Amino acid sequence: MNLLNPKAILFSTALLRQFIDPHYAHPAISYLMLALVQLPIELAYMPVLIFLGQRLAPALGPSSPAASAGHTFAGGVLFTFATKLALTLRHWFAPVH
Repeated sequence: MNLLNPKAILFSTALLRQFIDPHYAHPAISYLMLALVQLPIELAYMPVLIFLGQRLAPALGPSSPAASAGHTFAGGVLFTFATKLALTLRHWFAPVH
């Protein structure tokens, strides 16, 4: 499903590497086996995501109250992180006596 998505390729390579025996003579076969296990799982949950996305899209559109609440929440989280960063940087760059 994600053969053309570079981020998915990098993620899968990094994740699957943990389960590959480095001393095995043919690691490509191990990658292939893990990919063949992952494929039916993806094929099972992708239709569920598509169905839920189609059902929820009208309720979560750009002008919906849920979108407004999400933007407000995300803005609050970013503001909190920015405040924490500013206070931390002030501590790091304070003059030493």
